[in-house]
Amino acid sequence: MERNTMLKRQNDKNNSQDTSSTTDTSLGLSIGLGLGLGILFGIVTDNIGLGMMIGVAVGLCGGSAAVILKRKKKTSDGEKNNDEK
Repeated sequence: MERNTMLKRQNDKNNSQDTSSTTDTSLGLSIGLGLGLGILFGIVTDNIGLGMMIGVAVGLCGGSAAVILKRKKKTSDGEKNNDEK
C-alpha cells in the first residue's frame, strides 16, 4: 500500500515537470533554410561568406520567433480550455 502511494507520487512529480526545455525542430529547420538561402544569395552577389552569415542570422531570428509563437499559442490554448470549464 505504501509502495503504491510512493510510486504514484513519483509519477505525478515526473509528469508535472516543465517540458519547455525540450528541443524543437523548427529552430534547426529555419537555420538550415536560412543557410541555404544565404548561400544562394552569396553565389548571386559573389560573396558566399557574407551570404552564409546573413542566412544563419535570418534563420536564427526566424526560428526563435517561430518557437516563441508556438509556445504562446500552446499556453493561450490551455487558458481557453480552462476558461471553458
